[in-house]
Amino acid sequence: RRTLRSYWRFPLVFAPTAVVNTAGLQLPLILIGAWFGVQSAGYLGVAQRVTALPAALVGIAVGQVFCGELTARLRANERNNRRLYLKVSARLGLFGVLIALALLILPPYVFPVVLGPNWAEAGAYAQATALAVGLGFMASPLDYVFVAYQKTAIQVSVDITRLVLVCGLGYWAYRSGWSAVSTVWMMYAGTTLNYVLTWFLGLVVTSEKNPSSAPDASSSAIITETEIIAETKIN
Repeated sequence: RRTLRSYWRFPLVFAPTAVVNTAGLQLPLILIGAWFGVQSAGYLGVAQRVTALPAALVGIAVGQVFCGELTARLRANERNNRRLYLKVSARLGLFGVLIALALLILPPYVFPVVLGPNWAEAGAYAQATALAVGLGFMASPLDYVFVAYQKTAIQVSVDITRLVLVCGLGYWAYRSGWSAVSTVWMMYAGTTLNYVLTWFLGLVVTSEKNPSSAPDASSSAIITETEIIAETKIN
């Protein structure tokens, strides 16, 4: 019973927030299709698939290593993991900068060659996602800390903030008469701001002071539950 009371929030809170998180990622594609038509949505869809490759190849692997190390430290009742958080942030951030620069520079030259001239316009959409993809490469694997530390309110706030920023900035750009590509820039600017917020809140959470007492059995059960959720979220 004690263990059940401790982690009741996982299926009731974190599962729905995973749905909200996914909706936030797919929202630009849905809104662009509704506002500018199928062709613009097609260009953005292709750009999203191409820009997602770095995260799929490297980000997931690094995220799993971080989850394992953080979980082990929490099992040992090491609550202050600021140094680990900053170390992993630096490593992911370096790759994130390289990814962002590549997406800002290369798409106009690469997309027509690889995908054909009919998809050249998709390169402009890929450029619009560059900053968000680069920063997300660092921030996304690190948001596991909210699950590990059971910060449900923060996790929910972060996911809802993404929806508000993407919808709000995108709608403003659309109503202002901006082009589809410019509207995508604004939507992903909202995503970028959300990643900045996510990273900062993660730093605050991992800067928690270490307690003097040893972990109890319910703590171990909670950590096991967070591992399951993290594995689902990363994959």
